[in-house]
Amino acid sequence: MCPSLLSHFAFHVDGEIQFSFAVDGTLLLASLSVVKALLEVICNIGGTVFAAILILRVIWAAVSHFQSSANSFNQGS
Repeated sequence: MCPSLLSHFAFHVDGEIQFSFAVDGTLLLASLSVVKALLEVICNIGGTVFAAILILRVIWAAVSHFQSSANSFNQGS
């Protein structure tokens, strides 16, 4: 039997052709584990990018706050 992810076999029941689909479990598990690994990499990259953007926004907000408070202090308000 040749290894394929999806093999179908036709057989006759009461004069009608019916199809049965068989999936090779080893190949299915291997492909699912590869997909899982790719999704983990994508999610880790996404989480890292999110954290980096969050840190940059906090730094930007802090710098803006201190600049505006320094400007208002210099103007005598």
